Amino acid sequence: MIVFLNRNSWYCSMRENSNILPLHRENQLEQENQYLSGMFAFVAMLIVAPLTGYLMSLCFFPHYMHFLAWMAFVPSVVLFSRLKPDTAAIFGIFLAVSYYCFCLAWLFEITFVISILMMFLWSLCLGVAFYSARMLMVKYGVRSMAVLVPLAIVGQELLRSETLPRIRFAYSAIGYSQVANLWLAQIASIGGVYFISFLIVLVNVMIALAIIKRKPRDFIAAAATMIIIALLGIISQPKAELPVTDDDPVIAAIQINTDSRDRITSIIERTCKEYPEADFLVLPEYCIADKTEPNEPFVENLIKCAVENNISICLGIRTEPTCPGACDFDNVAMLIHSDGTLDYQVKVVPIPFFSDGNPATTQQVFKTPYGLAGLFICYDGSFTDAPRRLVDKGAQFILAPIMHPNFWPDSQRDHQIDIARFRSIELRRYIARSCSTGISAIVAPDGRLINPLDSEQANKASVAQIKPLSHRTFFVNYGHYFTPILKIALALMVLLTLCGDVCSKFCKCKQVDVEEGC
Repeated sequence: MIVFLNRNSWYCSMRENSNILPLHRENQLEQENQYLSGMFAFVAMLIVAPLTGYLMSLCFFPHYMHFLAWMAFVPSVVLFSRLKPDTAAIFGIFLAVSYYCFCLAWLFEITFVISILMMFLWSLCLGVAFYSARMLMVKYGVRSMAVLVPLAIVGQELLRSETLPRIRFAYSAIGYSQVANLWLAQIASIGGVYFISFLIVLVNVMIALAIIKRKPRDFIAAAATMIIIALLGIISQPKAELPVTDDDPVIAAIQINTDSRDRITSIIERTCKEYPEADFLVLPEYCIADKTEPNEPFVENLIKCAVENNISICLGIRTEPTCPGACDFDNVAMLIHSDGTLDYQVKVVPIPFFSDGNPATTQQVFKTPYGLAGLFICYDGSFTDAPRRLVDKGAQFILAPIMHPNFWPDSQRDHQIDIARFRSIELRRYIARSCSTGISAIVAPDGRLINPLDSEQANKASVAQIKPLSHRTFFVNYGHYFTPILKIALALMVLLTLCGDVCSKFCKCKQVDVEEGC
């Protein structure tokens, strides 16, 4: 019994000794920064969190003050460094709620209750990430937040944007704030939009560290970080492309908001006469609201039109489900080739909480006289994986039917076209998007919009000649791995903290048992 007690005393003693350095660093941190607590910390959080959310909202539509993103998180990071872990978790919730309420306010107009619930769930994720980051900062020192804070913020962003299969939501990710700064947005061709999110938060953290420590090496580190990002911007600029020739296809993206089959047929025939040089016509998602079969007179008329005008037509329809699912239909992009043959692509990511079809089980590209065409439908383009897989399969250009209900706010339309611009940069592909109520456009590989149509321009077409491209970006080959790596790193950070808490509590319990036994 004595030997057993001695062994337990030795074990707990070693556990306590192993925490001497972290506790010493924590005391040092308290002496240097003086932890904020009580009402003062609560008031500071109520001021700083909405400030960051508001500044970030100015980076998106309609203001596009992209430069604010590189400093908007500085006050939050400085405050975060002076909070205890439990308080930092609450601050993470405040910060996320503020960010989403300012940057995604338009979402409340579409679905209020679901928006509240989802935003609260996302905010809890940032609270947990902030708690873990703050606990590890106590152990490894203030400068460790150069890694921990970007990991926490962008990791949480990835959880809500790219992780959950049926309830993921990618609008207003931090990296999209740079859509008005196309020179810097080209970095997405290296690591994707979330890599830009990471760089933005990293710059904020380095500036905050310089303010906190006020030492030359921290100012040098902040400056070096900015220089590296500038170099990434330089090397990511698109190379000069070959000019378009007469052999390259002309695409017309028609903006039309009707499901009248006669009206649709009439507009297609009129567009063919108005643009006889067009090789592809793209129409919106749910162009036909009812289930459509290939042998229907409407489809047969479109096939006849395609053959007579030597043109390919892509439009969104509903079909009978190919596999049993939650919906009684599939949301499909139908491609009518100029020779009269048909191809179909089912929507990969149906909109959550809406009746939007069953998710696709496969993606494929389709051979055309001008190269391989990829198809994705509306919400699919909000994410990096579905479009990237098309290019990975060889797609040389992309056709995208889009649908926006009339009652949805303009902010949603502008946010979605901003997302499409980043998809083009990541993939270096032309994307022809046809939207029911705007914004229809041909998106160039460098993110420029060619002949965009706003919501007031109904029954018109955005027309441009494009260059089918085969070059694979670094993002397509390797850069997309940044996303799963960051997810794994966040999971390890949280697990490390939780395991540390469990071990600490276990050690304390063993110590109590030993003392009571003695």
